[in-house]
Amino acid sequence: MDDAAHPSPLSRPWPADAATLVREQAELAAARPPAWRPPPAPSVAGCFACFPRGATGRGAAGDPAWAAAALGEATAVVTGAA
Repeated sequence: MDDAAHPSPLSRPWPADAATLVREQAELAAARPPAWRPPPAPSVAGCFACFPRGATGRGAAGDPAWAAAALGEATAVVTGAA
């Protein structure tokens, strides 16, 4: 279902609290979307993200990061703070 009361799961913000997260997970578990079928000529894509060497743990806001993605001939590279 994709309407104002039930936006697409991919367009929803991260739940603000544990109760909302549990409700979202239950809704996703109950969903029965149609099976995905690849197109006749599927595209192949890749993505990569990396962080500086030497740090341990999960990191923190503002840590430097690099990311790149490619789809066929299209490529995007981004550098900035995580």
